[in-house]
Amino acid sequence: MCEKYNYEVAYGPFKGMKLNKDIWWSKNDRITQTLGTYEEHILESLIDFRNKGATRLIDIGAADGYFAVGMAYAKIYKNVYAFEIEQQGRYRIAENAYANGCKDSLIIQGEATHSSLAEILDGEKNQPY
Repeated sequence: MCEKYNYEVAYGPFKGMKLNKDIWWSKNDRITQTLGTYEEHILESLIDFRNKGATRLIDIGAADGYFAVGMAYAKIYKNVYAFEIEQQGRYRIAENAYANGCKDSLIIQGEATHSSLAEILDGEKNQPY
């Protein structure tokens, strides 16, 4: 399936986003990611939050970065923060962001803690949007 679409998302808001050929998180999700239907209810909610004025996405447990990279790639959120505790996951997120030309819109961090989340929220509350 992925080869047919050249390892890119075929439909939906992330259409054209490159998918890494080296699967880290879950092989079972690759078909729905390729078709742009992966966890559609989550995708719809994230877009709905954006339509209601949210400008940043904080993805805790970002895995391979499908949503974090996708939101940055599609420019749905101005700022995207991806928290992933596993080093291999952080590497994949960075690799995917670079491949999709959105590495500057995405901040990748390790473990999400109270202080790391507070720093993001405190640091951005006075930013112009």
